[in-house]
Amino acid sequence: MNYIEKALSEVNYQVNSALSKEAEKNAAEVEKRIEKINTLIADSNQKIQLWQNEKLTANKVQKAALNELIQAEKEILIANKRLLSDEKSKQDAYEESAKSYVEANKIIMDSYKERNSLLQENMDISDTYYKIWLQNNEDTASKTELFEKELSYLNEQLKIQESVVNDTKIAYGEMTELYGDTCLESKALYSSLLDEVYAYNKIAESIRDVTAANLEAKAAEQKESIFLMNDYLKKYKDSLLEGGFSEEEVYEIARKVSGFSVEKENEVPALPVNLIVNDGEITRVANEISTSIATDINAHPAYTETGKEFAVALGNGFIEEFKNVASDILIAAQATAKEASLVMQSAINNTTTNYNFSSSLQTISQQIEQARHADEMNKARGIL
Repeated sequence: MNYIEKALSEVNYQVNSALSKEAEKNAAEVEKRIEKINTLIADSNQKIQLWQNEKLTANKVQKAALNELIQAEKEILIANKRLLSDEKSKQDAYEESAKSYVEANKIIMDSYKERNSLLQENMDISDTYYKIWLQNNEDTASKTELFEKELSYLNEQLKIQESVVNDTKIAYGEMTELYGDTCLESKALYSSLLDEVYAYNKIAESIRDVTAANLEAKAAEQKESIFLMNDYLKKYKDSLLEGGFSEEEVYEIARKVSGFSVEKENEVPALPVNLIVNDGEITRVANEISTSIATDINAHPAYTETGKEFAVALGNGFIEEFKNVASDILIAAQATAKEASLVMQSAINNTTTNYNFSSSLQTISQQIEQARHADEMNKARGIL
């Protein structure tokens, strides 16, 4: 149960607002009657006060007549006050009735705004922590340390923004399911979805830029550390060996002193993939497959090209078949695509077998089935 379904289940709402509008109309009519009665009560009080003042200078006969007028007006005043009380009770009842018929669109929008506000708070907290770190370390940290911290911050922002996008998609999906995509709330949510996806892609773009700059900085540091390691070995290798250290220990010491690391040369960063609205989920999965294959340091060039073709065929097939279906089918398709990605990775690592995936003669489901049985194909060919 997602957060919108939970919110809807907690309130007894009416999708048809006719009853709510009728109650609001009745409450408005009662309000008009209340205003009229209040005017009559004010007039009665004014008359009574006027006659009370006239009694101060009146003779006995005039006072008797004024008393009769005052008494009659007081009875009218009492009657109007009772009527006012009745009308106010009716007004309260109508207002309570109107409140009891809450529109689903209001629940969805209120729940979405509350959820979005919490995520924005998390985003602001992450941003503040990063600024404080920069304030304390910007002048003393190395380039790579600054880049690594920025990447950590950006990836945290990306994760939060992904939640914002997903929550907006959920709200938009529920709204369009109940009211269609032409109502004002649906249009507003779709506009928000576009904005949030754009914000996600901007963060992803920043991650790619900072990653590239970080790799360049690391390469420069690595180059410098190689020379430092060489200098250290020239100066101390012989004396350390004579002192009883093994050659492996000497090189380990040299690497630590110079900061040289073989692992740094083999790092392949996992870069985020841009989101696309509508066909986004399946398109993103296809891109993930292609990206993961293209960046795998163990991938043979031939398999890299095969993987790209497979990813395109897989993505296009899913988009064509599932673009107009419900979100649960999209999720299932995404899961299948990710499973196919793992199988494809397995095929890549086995450089003795060539699989040719194409989109011309086979359906996407057949290609997936072929990928799933990679091990059996290997055994049949006598490779395993």
